[in-house]
Amino acid sequence: MSSEGLTPVLKGQIDGGILDPALQGLGAGPSVAPKEPVDVRPISPWDRAWRRLRRDPVSMVSLAAILLLGLAAVFAPLIARHSPIYQDYANMDAWPSATYWLGTDDLGRDVFARLLYGLRVSFAIALLTEVVTAILGIGIGVLAGYFGGWIDNLASRLTDLVFAFPGLLLVIFVMSLFGRQMDSLLGDLGRMFMVFLVFSLVGWPAMMRLIRAQVLALKAQQFVEAAHSCGTTDANIIRRHILPGIWSISLVWISIDIRRVVLNESILSLLGLGIQPPMSSLGIMIAAGATRLETNWGEVFWPSLALCILVVAFAYLGDGLRDAFDVRMGD
Repeated sequence: MSSEGLTPVLKGQIDGGILDPALQGLGAGPSVAPKEPVDVRPISPWDRAWRRLRRDPVSMVSLAAILLLGLAAVFAPLIARHSPIYQDYANMDAWPSATYWLGTDDLGRDVFARLLYGLRVSFAIALLTEVVTAILGIGIGVLAGYFGGWIDNLASRLTDLVFAFPGLLLVIFVMSLFGRQMDSLLGDLGRMFMVFLVFSLVGWPAMMRLIRAQVLALKAQQFVEAAHSCGTTDANIIRRHILPGIWSISLVWISIDIRRVVLNESILSLLGLGIQPPMSSLGIMIAAGATRLETNWGEVFWPSLALCILVVAFAYLGDGLRDAFDVRMGD
C-alpha cells in the first residue's frame, strides 16, 4: 500500500517507521506494548471482614481495650508490684500512692494487684465457658439441622427444657445446691470449675438454635444438593460446605455472649455464690468495697470501671463483627 493520499501525520508515521510495517496496510494505529497481567484473585470473606472491621473506629477501639485488659490479666504476675493476698496492716483503706497505684482495701491488700487477678478470673471463666458452649452448640446444632429427625426433636426438647427456666436464676439455684460440695472436692478451683460449667450448660441452647437455623438455610442451597447428587458423603458435605458457612456467625455470637458471661460471673460473686475469697474477682471487689463507699470509694470505682469497659467493649465488638461479616454491607 502506497503512502500517497494519506494524511501528513499518518504518512510521517509510516515513513518514520513508527507504525508496524505488517499492519501498515490495515490502517492500524501505533503499536502498544502489552500490559502486565493484573492479579484478580478473589478476596476471602475473612479478609473482606477484617478490612471492613478496620474501617470501624468504635470496633477497633473496643478490640484494643479488650486486648489491653487481656494482656494485663495474662501478665499480671509481672505487672503487679504486690501479691493480691498480701496484707499491709499499716496501709489499710489507703488512697492511690507510689507504692499502691490504686490504693488498698480494708485488709491492706493492693487494689491494683487484685484488679489484675480479678480480670484473669473473668477472662478464664468467659473463655472456658465459650469453648464448651461452642462445642455443644455447634456440634448439636449441625447434627440437628443437617440430619433432622429424632436428633432434631431430641435437641429441640432439651433446649425447651433449659429455656423453661430463667438463665441467671437457674445458675443461682445450681450454685446454691452444689457450690460448697465443689469447694470441698477441688478447693479454690472447684468453684471456678462449677461456675463455667453451669454457664456453659445454660448458654449452649441459644447457640444451638442459631446454628441449627443457619445449617437449615445452607442445606437448602444448590451447591449442597449438587454435592448430594455427586455422591458426596454426609461427613464431607458437613466439612466442606456446612462448617465454613457457620464460622462467621459463630464468631459473632461468641463475641456478644462473652459480655453475658462476664456480667453474670460478677453478679454471682457479688451475691457470694461465685468465686470465693481469698481469690479475687471483679464481683468480690465490688461487693467488698460497697460497704466502704464513704471511706474509700476507689475500692468500688476501679473494679466497676473495668467491668463496664469489658461489657461495653465486647458489645461493640460483637456489633462490629456482625456488620463486617454481613454480605449485604458494601466494601
